[in-house]
Amino acid sequence: GVVDKVIGLRNHWLRQELTEEELLKRRKEWLEGGMRKLATPIILGARRYTYQGADGTTFAAIKIQWKKVREYWYGYTGVFKSIGGNTNYGTEPVLTTRNSFAIVDGLPPGRKVCLKVRHFPAVNLSPQGRR
Repeated sequence: GVVDKVIGLRNHWLRQELTEEELLKRRKEWLEGGMRKLATPIILGARRYTYQGADGTTFAAIKIQWKKVREYWYGYTGVFKSIGGNTNYGTEPVLTTRNSFAIVDGLPPGRKVCLKVRHFPAVNLSPQGRR
């Protein structure tokens, strides 16, 4: 019982001593560590579809599939899109999912569309790797 008590006190003391800035820095390190540990997405295939909206406008959609992630620290997968020849994907994903596929719709037909898939770790991951 003594050891448990000491560990509890030490954790409490560490939490009290850390400033908000230090906590954010530590969380960022854990997040980056989790990102490095997650595998690069393995794309299994992408397929383009066209469909008509209610007003008769033609739209395109792409279904993209990747290999399922089985690591316990996996949080979700983000899909980013870039329309045209540029590589400006933006910082926010167009959709996030825990599935091994995604359907990105509302794309302009006839334009080059690039998709980027990226795995993200669980946000509530502790430094010991527990969720």
